[in-house]
Amino acid sequence: MIELDGSLTVADVRAVACDDESVTLGASARERMASSRAVVDSLAASDEESVYGVNTGFGNLKDIPIERENLSRLQHNLLRSHHAATGPPMDRELTRAALLVRANALAVGVSGVGPELVDRLCTLLEEDVLPVVPAQGSADNACELANVGLVLAGEGDALVDGERRSGDAALDAAGLDRYEFEAKEALALVSGTSVVTAQTALAIADLRRLATA
Repeated sequence: MIELDGSLTVADVRAVACDDESVTLGASARERMASSRAVVDSLAASDEESVYGVNTGFGNLKDIPIERENLSRLQHNLLRSHHAATGPPMDRELTRAALLVRANALAVGVSGVGPELVDRLCTLLEEDVLPVVPAQGSADNACELANVGLVLAGEGDALVDGERRSGDAALDAAGLDRYEFEAKEALALVSGTSVVTAQTALAIADLRRLATA
C-alpha cells in the first residue's frame, strides 16, 4: 500500500502503473488538503477579493467576475473547454501512472482542492476504472487531464475491465457518484505536467531494469 503524501519514487510509480499496487491518501496529506481547501472556500464565499480561477474567468477573461452561484459551473466548463486531446488513447500503464502522479501532486496540500478529489482518483486506480485519455494533447497536459476530470463528473469515457463505457457507467462500476467540482478544483486538476512526469518515471524504471538485467 502506497500512502500519498506529496512524495513519490520511480519504483512507486511503476508499482502502481504496472503491478496494480494499492494507493490511499495519507493522514497528514489529508489534513493539509483540508486546511488548504478551507482557504479557497473562504475566498469563494467573499465578494471582496477577485482570485484568478476561483471567482474570475481564465486567460483573457481573467478580469471577468464570476457570480458565486456559478463557481462550480465555471470549473465544469473548464474541463469541457479543454477536452481537446486527439489521437489514440494512452495505454493502461501510462494512464495509471498519470492518475497517480496527479493525485500525489494534489496531496502536497497547496492546490486548494479538497481531499475527496484525491480519494476519487485513488478509487479509480483501486477499481481499475481508467479514463480514456487521447495521447496527443497540450504541452502542459491540461487537455489530457481534462479527460480525467470529465469522467469524475460523469462525462467522457472510461475503460472498465477493458471495455469502453460512458463516464456515468464507469462511475457506477467504481461505486462513485458524480463529483461536483468546487471553486478552483478543476483548474488545479488540469494544471500540471503529470502525463509527462509519468512517462519519464516509467522510462527511468525501464532503463533501470535494463541496466541491471
